[in-house]
Amino acid sequence: MSATRPVTREQWLIKAGKLLEGFLEGAGVKLLSPWTVSVGWPSKGATSARQRRIGECWHPAGERKDSHLFVSPVLSDPVEVLATLAHELVHVAHPTDGHKAGFTKSVRAIGLVGKPSATVAGDDFKKAIQPLLKRLGEYPHTAIKTGSSSSGPKQGTRLLKAMCVECGYTVRVTQKWLDTGYPICPQDNIEMIDG
Repeated sequence: MSATRPVTREQWLIKAGKLLEGFLEGAGVKLLSPWTVSVGWPSKGATSARQRRIGECWHPAGERKDSHLFVSPVLSDPVEVLATLAHELVHVAHPTDGHKAGFTKSVRAIGLVGKPSATVAGDDFKKAIQPLLKRLGEYPHTAIKTGSSSSGPKQGTRLLKAMCVECGYTVRVTQKWLDTGYPICPQDNIEMIDG
């Protein structure tokens, strides 16, 4: 009998996190607090092309008992999502390390590569998570493309060019004013034409 597939991306992420938790423990990485995960924009660097954040971990503070993990909505590839979630779960295991010391050792132990602050799935990680991917099925999310807008293409200038045929003097003016009449060249005192 097959397991029930998650229907929302948060259900998928929670199930993925539980599976990754076992994977991390197998590599000697012990989580220090309960956690929850959701899709959400990071607190900064959400759309920066140069320093984009694709995940974030908020540790327990005050009345909060759980670490809160976020996976950016720009991700839709399940391998990238699992690598990001694994990175954030390692933060739960090393809440005071930032991207140094024990954190770095743990991400390397599970097969994440690259700068500790921007790890990606290495070949060992990709191979190790194949059984998890089969259990999870497709990630039920379509990536949000940053820099795009649902309002259509960016509007160009509304100003039209008018120029003097004698001296080449050029101005820009709206269609509203061209409908009233073309401007007069201040040097040659003649009506300007479409430029």
